[in-house]
Amino acid sequence: MNERLTRAVARKAAESSRTQLQFFEQEAARISECAQRMSEAFARGARVFLVRQWRSACDAEHLALEFMHPVIEKRPACLRARSPPAAPS
Repeated sequence: MNERLTRAVARKAAESSRTQLQFFEQEAARISECAQRMSEAFARGARVFLVRQWRSACDAEHLALEFMHPVIEKRPACLRARSPPAAPS
């Protein structure tokens, strides 16, 4: 096994974890406020339109799927999420 490569992988994983933790510690209140406002908007019948460029098409599709078919149990689906169909390549 390549020890240098193993250490590099571990270092990158630790860096990624620190970056994620720092982001969510800094932005938790804003994310919570956004989620609350989205929940209130959905309750009033609002919709989500996901706009993407070709490189982010997969992200838009995934996010739309999360709203339409939530993975977490007991979380209501929001059937108003839509991602435009992918453009033919």
